[in-house]
Amino acid sequence: MLESTLFEIINKFSSFDKEKFPDIKSVYKRDKGIAKYLKYLDKYLNEVEENFIVGKPIYNELLHWANLRNNIVHSSNRYNDELYAKSLKLNIQIKYSRRYNKFCFETKSVIQLGILVGQILNICIVEGFYKYFGEDFLEISETFSPPIIID
Repeated sequence: MLESTLFEIINKFSSFDKEKFPDIKSVYKRDKGIAKYLKYLDKYLNEVEENFIVGKPIYNELLHWANLRNNIVHSSNRYNDELYAKSLKLNIQIKYSRRYNKFCFETKSVIQLGILVGQILNICIVEGFYKYFGEDFLEISETFSPPIIID
């Protein structure tokens, strides 16, 4: 959902302001998916040199989750030493079944991913959209209330 949300946002920006936001197909041809979209937002929403998301620990964690997803989709969730070691390094709660040689995800892991996605969207909004739209965006965004998180 994050990937499709970022894609839709970028399409809206590029149709809204073609001068400032070039067609995404013409930039970042090597990258795909979430990485491509976050790099695009970092470059074209950001007025300063320093990235607000790309290269940060939270970005690297999201890319690792994308690698885990790709492993599930393209490799039938086969256990991989490298993915497991990186998960431990990033403090991602992941286990694997020795019997089936597959990764196992606990509810805690899925919640952790949901929180990560929320944090990334929040960073995009605060560091990107607020600064691009200025005061007008702040007034619009204040009419929306944040989601309620139930423990």
